[in-house]
Amino acid sequence: MRKILLVTLAASLIITMAGCLKDKGFENEEYGIQIKEVKAVAFPEVLGSPIVVGINSQATPQIIDGPLITLEQEGVAASDVKITLEINQALLPLADTNLVALLPTQFSINTLNVTIPAGERLSDILKITIPNSSLLDATTAYGIGLTIKSVDQGYIVAANLKDIVFAFNIKNQYDGKYSIKGKFYHPSYPYIPFATTVEMHTSGPNSVKMYWPAADDYANPWSTGSALTWFDLQDPDFTINPATNAVTVQNVSAGAVTFYVMGQGFDNLGYNSRYELTPVPPNTTPKTIYACYGYNAPGGVFAAGTTRMWIDTLVYTGPR
Repeated sequence: MRKILLVTLAASLIITMAGCLKDKGFENEEYGIQIKEVKAVAFPEVLGSPIVVGINSQATPQIIDGPLITLEQEGVAASDVKITLEINQALLPLADTNLVALLPTQFSINTLNVTIPAGERLSDILKITIPNSSLLDATTAYGIGLTIKSVDQGYIVAANLKDIVFAFNIKNQYDGKYSIKGKFYHPSYPYIPFATTVEMHTSGPNSVKMYWPAADDYANPWSTGSALTWFDLQDPDFTINPATNAVTVQNVSAGAVTFYVMGQGFDNLGYNSRYELTPVPPNTTPKTIYACYGYNAPGGVFAAGTTRMWIDTLVYTGPR
């Protein structure tokens, strides 16, 4: 009865509101609640902040694409929209307490005044230049914070999408392009082998995040038997212990609800997740990562029907 009553009341409200909408006084905004479109400006990539970028150690300038800026509205801008940004290094410890602020002499931004032209909805004009990264410490992560300060044409600054942080790491020795082959266990697609190419992007002094170019996403691909696929909100980050070359993998997606454990193999006899800089027979290729990891596997123990687990071999093929 309660559900029926609620539906009846809702229908009554809809009828009443529809009647009001036909009222001339309402339409002339003489009374009633007037709902208008809210137009805002935002950094759409905020959920991924800090945006981690790997750069080469070099004495010549490197130019990196800065954050996108979008108009949050229906349709495009009717006239030019002018946006003012500011550098805000106070954002760094809020994003990552390990970030060190780049000094004004260590970077430049092509502009802090962005115009989204009439007929457009997005700007990708921002560029960040690092003039001499050879002077930066390869064991340190650096950052730049940006805030949308103001906007004209009646737009508002989206309060939850106005701040973004870019983090810069000198590309480590594990960064590059890799061929990957392996198997993934899913109860519906058990042990199906796959092979493709991925990139490993520097995410810290001794860590790299797997990027699959075919999906344009951070992910570890796997096969259904008829096609390669991947999981959303699973960004595999590989950390290599420089003392032992042991590899651990964790999901670092900003929206992660699934987290990994290192696996003991499909047979539970143990698996040596590791990085090999020099060839170890029978492998003849240097710079190879071996990893067994997954989830729904307490203690790394594989359980058919429950566990999801990858066993990967990644062979370095060159720089990216």
